Amino acid sequence: MNHHEKPDTIFSIDDDEKVEEIKIQLLKAKIQCAQCDIHSDNIVNGDNFFDELMEPDK
Repeated sequence: MNHHEKPDTIFSIDDDEKVEEIKIQLLKAKIQCAQCDIHSDNIVNGDNFFDELMEPDK
């Protein structure tokens, strides 16, 4: 099977479930890191962060 002149990739249901489990584990790890940052007062205002990021002189 081809799609856009490249071979299709076929995943089994088991592989798909494993990928979903990895995604869930990654999300849990990111949440845990975020909670640690919050408890350590390592936070920034999101709007200010992106405003500073988009300033032309930075």
